[in-house]
Amino acid sequence: MYKTLPILLLVVLFSNEQLEDERILNYKVDIEVLDDGRLYVIEEITILAQGEKFKRGISRNVPTHYPNGSGGFNEVEMMIDEILRNGKPEFHQLVKEPKGKVMYIGQASVFLSPGEHTYTIKFWLSDQISFFQDYDELYYNVIGYGWEFPIDKVKIYITLPEGAKILQNAAYTGKSGEKGDNYSIKMKDNKIRYDNIHPFSHNTGITIAVAWPKGFIIGSENYNEEKQQISINRNDIYDDSWAVIIGIDKYQYSDPLNYAVKDAEAVKNMLIDKFDYPEENIRYLTDEEATLSNIKLNLGEVATSAGENDRILVFYSGHGQTLIGTDNSEKGYIIPYEGKQDNPYATGIAMDEILTTSQISKSKHMLFLMDACYSGLMTEHVKGLQPQEEGYLTKVANEQARQIITAGGNEPAIEGGRWNHSVFTKNLLSGLDDWDADTDNDGFITADELGTYLRKQVTEDSNNQQTPQKGRFMNSGTGEFVFFSDATITYPSTDVDEKDEDEIIYGCMDIEANNYNPNATNSDRSCQYGKVLTSLSFGYYDSVTGEIPIFIDTNENLSGFMFDISGAIILKAWGGIAESTGYGRIIINDGQDGLYFFSYLPDGSKIELDSLMPKGNNQILINLIIETTSDENVCIEDIYLFDGSSEFYDDGNIISNPIKSASFCFQT
Repeated sequence: MYKTLPILLLVVLFSNEQLEDERILNYKVDIEVLDDGRLYVIEEITILAQGEKFKRGISRNVPTHYPNGSGGFNEVEMMIDEILRNGKPEFHQLVKEPKGKVMYIGQASVFLSPGEHTYTIKFWLSDQISFFQDYDELYYNVIGYGWEFPIDKVKIYITLPEGAKILQNAAYTGKSGEKGDNYSIKMKDNKIRYDNIHPFSHNTGITIAVAWPKGFIIGSENYNEEKQQISINRNDIYDDSWAVIIGIDKYQYSDPLNYAVKDAEAVKNMLIDKFDYPEENIRYLTDEEATLSNIKLNLGEVATSAGENDRILVFYSGHGQTLIGTDNSEKGYIIPYEGKQDNPYATGIAMDEILTTSQISKSKHMLFLMDACYSGLMTEHVKGLQPQEEGYLTKVANEQARQIITAGGNEPAIEGGRWNHSVFTKNLLSGLDDWDADTDNDGFITADELGTYLRKQVTEDSNNQQTPQKGRFMNSGTGEFVFFSDATITYPSTDVDEKDEDEIIYGCMDIEANNYNPNATNSDRSCQYGKVLTSLSFGYYDSVTGEIPIFIDTNENLSGFMFDISGAIILKAWGGIAESTGYGRIIINDGQDGLYFFSYLPDGSKIELDSLMPKGNNQILINLIIETTSDENVCIEDIYLFDGSSEFYDDGNIISNPIKSASFCFQT
């Protein structure tokens, strides 16, 4: 009998683990009230997924209709900054519904592994503050009522503008309309913290109300617009500037490149001519000079030579590689002259060595610009200061920073012959040398601002095949590497006439952006880009597996689509927003020269095709595996898209109100 007991015990333990309910383990919310009246919100939501309801991701409901101090209601505007899952960017869509906005986070073709997952959601909310006669107030439904799961721990941190002391506060817990008191409070100066006492049951939320004296928010009575002007020049921030510039075209054992040396030379000249880098402070390595030992020697020499008030820029153009471990962990490598792409561990320079270089230097700011595609950056996501904050430039210029921007993730870096540079360096030069990256025209460009500019420009120029990545190394600090257009700027210039006080509107001021706001008076870097008209394009083609995604930019909610393909046949089609509808059925033509999508209910009956696929930019419409039949071009042709007013039947014979889209190709 004793021989079977251990087996029975294992069965019992395994069963108990399998029966553990899905739930939210931790829900942490950090809310900062900015003096322009907006909220910057960071949510960290850790879930326990078992494949039941937490299958592909989560959805987050955000109420956007609140009472104001005048007896009416505020319609809150929302803008997403960043969404991550387990520290990595996650696919998401923002959909407007009658009671607010919903963030759908995750992809239909990607299932969550059982266990814990942490989602980080960063977003801005405007028009959330109410102005009363004697005080101003934040009234906010912090986590919504849409969670179908119990929540073990809730922590809410609220920071008011500097100097604003809390006059009164309240909170209400429970289901919609209830006024429970399942919370505790801690307060000090302009900060307040709420914690739940007992776990929240499903569909339970918490609404908070915090009030402070008038005069701390733009638009509030007695708000003082007159702020001291600060004149800052490059010499106020940096004593000296250093750089290591590396470009490798001719590799000893790896594939050659065409423009890496030209890229490196152009960056070196720009630093000297435009940004006053002393030539003697620049280490310049190309081709056979850029060996593993020589790169490390020069990086270490510059890192240890720079002083506490100096800046260091490192530019690398060459091959990058990602090594994926058995636990799916990723580590990035750059490949030196004698390195081998198929053996980066033994012959490359790992990102943790680059991290070590940044740690041994006492310099104030370091920026790594890596014109190579790889992941595993050894970075962490740290909330930096916001550009609208008072004294922003002074603060970020004096805090330490270790930042990195790479040309992309695991996709190959694109060399563009028509530019005589890679697509990354071409846009780096236009962003800095031509000053295009100063999107808010404030006279300086931070590394974060440059990274945002490069993500937009490189993604567009590469036809969505390459998207730069930006981040901060571990223990980086919240400072910013800063480029100046000239020697001196005045910051901030915030004098506003009283008559203009109510006309301050933050929004996108770029006329070429999708969300251009002609009424905006102050830029908030919220511009979103992409084709406004419905259009499709190919993603990266894997010539080994034949896999290729089709991306879509559309300002219409779509209910179906059909297209033909030439130069290839379709072997398989799946995923994307097509299958995310839940009822999607994708049919490949008999000749494998096209496909169409339509919907059925589970019982086989037709349903009304009413805006099943949400509008948005840079979304994967569908994934294909193809087999090429031509040595020239593969093209998607005769493209028809259908909105909620279209009639589209399974026999394909009755079609009304289609949206015709332009054909597109790629060269095999």
